[in-house]
Amino acid sequence: MNTSVVIVLAGNSTRFGQAKQFFPVNGKPLVSYTISAFNTHPLVDEIVLVIRPDDEKELNMIVDDFKFNKVKKMVYGGETRAESVRNGLNSISFEKGKVLIHDGARPLVRDTLITRLIEELEKSKCVVPFLLQEDATYSLSKNNYIDRHDLFRVQTPQAFHIEVIQNVFKNHFDPKALDEASMYRPFGEIGFIHGDKQTLKVTTKEDIALVEAYLNQK
Repeated sequence: MNTSVVIVLAGNSTRFGQAKQFFPVNGKPLVSYTISAFNTHPLVDEIVLVIRPDDEKELNMIVDDFKFNKVKKMVYGGETRAESVRNGLNSISFEKGKVLIHDGARPLVRDTLITRLIEELEKSKCVVPFLLQEDATYSLSKNNYIDRHDLFRVQTPQAFHIEVIQNVFKNHFDPKALDEASMYRPFGEIGFIHGDKQTLKVTTKEDIALVEAYLNQK
């Protein structure tokens, strides 16, 4: 069964202060690690990049320089993340199969997590990685502590059957949806698997040190 990957790179990097996908990490642009994780995976057939128009030239150079042969298309993002994902889903080459939707700012997704997500789609139509909430958690709106055992953090990639998530985006689209699984949730059960702390999302420049620490462990 075919597997596509949609990598969302259309954000404005407001909190980072500059286009974080191009920020150098150990001498290479951050986005090169993100794309490489999927480009080298044997179960991935194609990659679609959802980008800002201003970044097209530089991303094309990166794809060429690093020989990312599985990058088949680049499409422009929308006003919201959901709109950007929709543009990516509409550009997949296959009518049926599997698709992984990933944040471009999570550069260190490992082969093992990608494999587990793809394999779990044999049992579920939607599979999402999560991490348990480890710290004590306080709610400002409730002015009280919340039991952390009832909470967990959702990561990407989020994995779906192509035709299922395309149908949700076509017929039940919510431009304000926090992620793809939340848009899918009213129409089916989500299969959850344990995620990976290494699959961190780069939001500020301080996060770069963590990325480099993981890379230097290898």
